[in-house]
Amino acid sequence: MQSTKFPHPRRRPAVLVGSLSLLALSVALLAGRSAPDPGGVKTAPGRTQDSAAESLPPLYRDMIARLGATPASERMHVAACFASPVPQALVDAVEAAMRGFEDFQLGGRWTTTASGGGLGQGAPTTLTYSIVPDGTAIAGSVGEPAAPSNLIAAFNGVFPSQATWQGIIQQCFTDWGALTGVTYVFEPNDDGVQLGTSAGQLGVRGDVRIGGHFIDGSSGILAYNSFPNNGDMVIDTGDTAFFSNSSSNYVRLRNTVRHEHGHGLGMAHVCPISQTKLMEPFLATGFSGPQYDDVLGAQRHYGDDREPNDTSGAASDLGTFAATGSQTVGNTTAGMVTIDDNADVDFWKFTITGSRQVTISVSPFGNGYLQGPQNADGSCSAGTNFDPTTQNDLGVELRDQNGTTVLATANAGAAGATETISFRIWKIGFTNLNMGQAAAASILLLLAIMLLTLVLIRVMRRENA
Repeated sequence: MQSTKFPHPRRRPAVLVGSLSLLALSVALLAGRSAPDPGGVKTAPGRTQDSAAESLPPLYRDMIARLGATPASERMHVAACFASPVPQALVDAVEAAMRGFEDFQLGGRWTTTASGGGLGQGAPTTLTYSIVPDGTAIAGSVGEPAAPSNLIAAFNGVFPSQATWQGIIQQCFTDWGALTGVTYVFEPNDDGVQLGTSAGQLGVRGDVRIGGHFIDGSSGILAYNSFPNNGDMVIDTGDTAFFSNSSSNYVRLRNTVRHEHGHGLGMAHVCPISQTKLMEPFLATGFSGPQYDDVLGAQRHYGDDREPNDTSGAASDLGTFAATGSQTVGNTTAGMVTIDDNADVDFWKFTITGSRQVTISVSPFGNGYLQGPQNADGSCSAGTNFDPTTQNDLGVELRDQNGTTVLATANAGAAGATETISFRIWKIGFTNLNMGQAAAASILLLLAIMLLTLVLIRVMRRENA
């Protein structure tokens, strides 16, 4: 199995909120860091840059020296991505350099894009993305020399066609969009302004821009990515053999781009290394695309792909139910739906063709697993157990088709219990399933099971005693 290491600044302990669907996540906050010591960039506890760099090849010694000499204000805020094996001293140096301008917080999700501003926690968002033209200036944000992008020429030389590799990159954004409240739009134009210096503009350049140049050659650093409200990605064009490997449908390129854009959405690394999450520090190619924990992190920021459905008028439509029938919502990672924060309320509606008995069950769903932050030196913490089923208490309302009249409520069970409504509906029409919550505490995934006929349902979350 191929592994790739992605050093990234340490996260604060997870702060999670309710969700409506499968699985549970650890959404982490990125902590602000103090500037590096004036005496030199530290590469590991008790060691200075000079002593740690002595054993590195000249290329890496030069990169470390540039990181130490370049003011933090002149660098892009990025997370670097390393191939394994790689000298730990290089990992340490990049981590230490990034600490000098580490100001990204969980609230640092995209708040304004080319399509509009005023975006807050859990709000669905439109992001445009573009491929920069060759010749676009790229600064050396991980210590590599500044050099123009040559991504197009480099990838055209190793892939069957330009459409092949561009199609893979576009599919990576499509995959994230299918799992979250982010709508991705390819921006065919890019004016070639220096990467990382200008916001997206419709018809001019994307919110997220992808370029590449030589970073350090084969292995070593594969790519790096900025954080919102920037999301630009730089791919190492010295690693074309790695990316052009077509095994498992180019999973190396796919998972690298998906992982890097995870940072571009505002997510840090999650530990421990268990080969189960895309955003772990080491890239695994045993699976393809975002996994359970990754999806919940993105949905914490942007909601699920059903957003906006926070009012009865915007309820997600479950369709028409005849004499009998059932439907399950949120029982797969690909179809996950969530209550993304302590102010989110989700509505669902359905139509019946006559008087029906309706049974609605909403359950916290998932299994406990280990999660925790990446350490400051790039190593992984052991993590602590996270149990998604006991984080918060759920409630559900069944409303009439006017969206306000409450027909039935279930909110009696303790945290972790299934809440169920059984109700006889005597008239034709639709009513509301309102799914919401009370207070932030942890990502709570709900499995919404609609039996026979559904109405507009409101799911609430009661704060634990």
